[in-house]
Amino acid sequence: MKACRVWLTALLCLWLAGSAIGWAADGPQMVLKMRPQISGVLIKDAILGEGYMVFHSSHTGFQVWSDGVKSTDQPHRYELEGKNGSHNKIRIRLGGSGWQQDQENGKGILLLTGDDVVKFTLYSDGEQNAIPDEYPVQLHGVALLP
Repeated sequence: MKACRVWLTALLCLWLAGSAIGWAADGPQMVLKMRPQISGVLIKDAILGEGYMVFHSSHTGFQVWSDGVKSTDQPHRYELEGKNGSHNKIRIRLGGSGWQQDQENGKGILLLTGDDVVKFTLYSDGEQNAIPDEYPVQLHGVALLP
């Protein structure tokens, strides 16, 4: 499989006060809506945001990942650092129905499908204490060509 030449990058922030963020580009498109969060305990697998990848040309799937700091050796788990203090950290993971970890290249998650629109989710990776801050995350997405 080859990654589509049109890469998509979105810079997003998780605000513990809440926000909605979106990004669109020619070729593949990514839209992400963050859910409002309250500081304090984030429960395991709390949904922090939901995203969509859209591509209408022929393809075999999608890939979504971050170049951020990985929180484990698994390719879909990341640690976000707060803008107001390097000691403010939360752990997230990428996932969703049908998505798989990219074990071969170690880059985020893959969904093998010819569907034009697919959904992915940003989850809280385990129960953790969330200190009020902005937690930027940069996501990349590609459509996989046949």
